[in-house]
Amino acid sequence: ESPFNDGNGHGTHVAGTIAALANGKGVVGVAPGAEIISLKVFNSSGGGASYSTIISAINHAVNVINTNGLDKSKTVINMSLGGGFSIGLDTAVKNAANQGIQFAIAAGNNGSDADYYSPASAGDHPNVYTVSAVNNQYQMPSFSNWDDSNGGDDVDVAAPGVAVYSYY
Repeated sequence: ESPFNDGNGHGTHVAGTIAALANGKGVVGVAPGAEIISLKVFNSSGGGASYSTIISAINHAVNVINTNGLDKSKTVINMSLGGGFSIGLDTAVKNAANQGIQFAIAAGNNGSDADYYSPASAGDHPNVYTVSAVNNQYQMPSFSNWDDSNGGDDVDVAAPGVAVYSYY
């Protein structure tokens, strides 16, 4: 599968949710027209990435941001992915966040405390914004990860995450 083929559709869906233009096609992103640079880490079945692959993608994105002198106040690394807790992945996110790079990270879909899932558990950093899901009635679905107030402040906000229309 080529790097420009989204065999799973998740990356395209997320990109549309973020940056789809208001062009009459029925989908408008939260930041219409934002420039998106994709870094593919998963295969066409939505898996197959190791934490080292994801960490390499973060480091590559940081290098692109720094090498090109991009305005870090206008640059966001989105990570709509997650897995079990990884200190290495969380450290990579926090190292980039320490440079002023902001992150938007999915809380995860395990119906559990985000403290146990990376990169969501890096959400206690001030430049890391971890997002859980709500439906159109502002109720959290059973699958969305949440924040245990005793385990750190990992989840910052909740946003629509049920039956969201986007591109595929």
